[in-house]
Amino acid sequence: MITVGVAILAAVAVAMAVEYQSGQIKDSYFADPDNLRQVPADLVALRPTHFANTYGKIRHDHENDTLTRTVGRDASLRQIIADAYDCAPAQVVMPPGAPQGHFDFLVTKPGHVRDRLKKIIESQFHYIAHRESQNTDVFILTVSDPALPGLTPSADGEDKESGLSYRDGKLYFKHQTVSRIVDGLSQGLNEPVLDQTGLTNAYDFSLAWTAETTKRMENGGFSLAGTRRVLAGWGLALESSNVPMDRYVVTPAP
Repeated sequence: MITVGVAILAAVAVAMAVEYQSGQIKDSYFADPDNLRQVPADLVALRPTHFANTYGKIRHDHENDTLTRTVGRDASLRQIIADAYDCAPAQVVMPPGAPQGHFDFLVTKPGHVRDRLKKIIESQFHYIAHRESQNTDVFILTVSDPALPGLTPSADGEDKESGLSYRDGKLYFKHQTVSRIVDGLSQGLNEPVLDQTGLTNAYDFSLAWTAETTKRMENGGFSLAGTRRVLAGWGLALESSNVPMDRYVVTPAP
């Protein structure tokens, strides 16, 4: 039975590699993740990104509350593992020496979408994750100024124009929720950030941004003092805390 199981896993890995190498995976499938439903079925792929510096985007497609497809562009390995294990990136504990690059991923093969993503992560990176409860140092994101001076509520109908753009030394966020801020903070501060703002709207906002800022975010090198100054301009604040929470600890596959 062990031999059969190993053979099955090997066959799955080969099948995934064939799908990637056969030329079926086109850049157009990732160019606009909002068009996920238009991507052909029966595809599974994980590759180094062809969309560097687009600040990432992950989309899901559901039918009757069941995940049927997922796609990500310019995503970190931490974000991809979080998608595979259905958790927040801040809950993922990466091992030392994990790849720092960004990747594109796609699953349109029916059935057990997250399991398929786990398998291709294991096949290409030899990583798996297990859940455990840990007392964890975290930051709590709260509202310090209810006027939210740096956050402009998005107008109705702006969801089709949502996304990020860069010009004149600033990164502009269009029709984004607070979860976008939380994800960036968690990565840049290298510590989980929990949202206790109670804000559910989508907002437009901006901040000064350079290539060096991108490197600091990817390497967990944000200055806490500088981060707090930016958040104060939006009417938000960070408070330190320590709480028990589920973490997904990534380790080499046996």
